[in-house]
Amino acid sequence: MAGLRTVRPGEGPLCRARGIGSRPGRLGPVAAQLVPGTVGLQIGNPTLGINAHGVAVLAWSFASPYAAWWDKPWGTAAVMWRLGHPLGSSTVLSATPGSHEGGVNSVAINSLGTAVVMFHDQRGLEAARLRHEQFQGVQTLSDASEAARDVESFATPSNGFQASWRLSTTFGYEQQPSTLSQATVERARAATDGQFSVEPPSTIPLLITPPLEPPYDSAWGLALRSNIRGDQLLAWGASGPAGRRVYADSRRAGSGFRAIQVVGTPPAVSRVESVIGPTGHFTVLWIGARGVEATAGVAGGGTESLAPSEHG
Repeated sequence: MAGLRTVRPGEGPLCRARGIGSRPGRLGPVAAQLVPGTVGLQIGNPTLGINAHGVAVLAWSFASPYAAWWDKPWGTAAVMWRLGHPLGSSTVLSATPGSHEGGVNSVAINSLGTAVVMFHDQRGLEAARLRHEQFQGVQTLSDASEAARDVESFATPSNGFQASWRLSTTFGYEQQPSTLSQATVERARAATDGQFSVEPPSTIPLLITPPLEPPYDSAWGLALRSNIRGDQLLAWGASGPAGRRVYADSRRAGSGFRAIQVVGTPPAVSRVESVIGPTGHFTVLWIGARGVEATAGVAGGGTESLAPSEHG
């Protein structure tokens, strides 16, 4: 077609500016660097963020090489650098979280070079700020009385930050679904400096009846999803005498949750998955008797069923 040409690996303005794929005709890394502060330690949850100007932040959890996973005190560290340049010294953000709940949850970096690292330590859910490779401080977003789940953070187009998470009274793995009787959802917004303002929490009931009481309802598959605007979607399954159903509740940025909606009905409902896009449109999927079924909607609004998949 006139006016179009094929761009080969190593070509194009982005590749020339960043040195990505600088060997013509070859893909893959062209160099490797050892990350300072990681030698001789157990490393977990490495999480990377890169902005449009090629400034990167890498955060990770670390522990003694000989500690058992259920007993090790995970710490958190991070390093910032510009792509194509050597890595500088890493910064320890938290050294003594006190339990295996510690660790990196999410990172975000704006185009001004300010980065936010969200992690757990002995104080609860923390947000550390770094700017131009310098540590700026740590802010506690929620205390350690409950575990933060589904933690997400985003750098917004205005160079601020948006964060979302839910709280659980169950530490470690949520293996006992009957304990999930309600969900506490929180979100926060920050200006360009990364200092968050946390909204009041919202509590959503997950069960029709209390757990371990007739008719023995239980919740499962709970997940919170959010986007760069601050829209949130909470989806889960619940079991009762009438069978297993899928529920959803959502809200737009700056608004409260609308109302719990039943989006999937028996028979044979299992494995709930959900996703929300940058404009607030979301999809909830589950496995039903007819295969993979789905519903779609907009945060803060209603939903509509989609045709079941024939590839269940």
